[in-house]
Amino acid sequence: MDAARNHYGTFDFVSPMIFLGEDRYGPQTGLVETLQRLAKGCQYECMLGLTDDPAEVVKWIEEREPKPFGSAGVAS
Repeated sequence: MDAARNHYGTFDFVSPMIFLGEDRYGPQTGLVETLQRLAKGCQYECMLGLTDDPAEVVKWIEEREPKPFGSAGVAS
């Protein structure tokens, strides 16, 4: 659901998304790869992550604040 919100700017912001479970959301389902393809060239392209480390999830979110949808350039 957050992917759709980020893609269409539903709430006027794009937010970081990180998935906990590299196997589950990587090779097993292809979910993150699919989202990366959809996000290519979009503002939230640099706000997708995948890890097995809960501490990395916290760090990822802390380092990537939501950004107003439609702000100039691709989010970084």
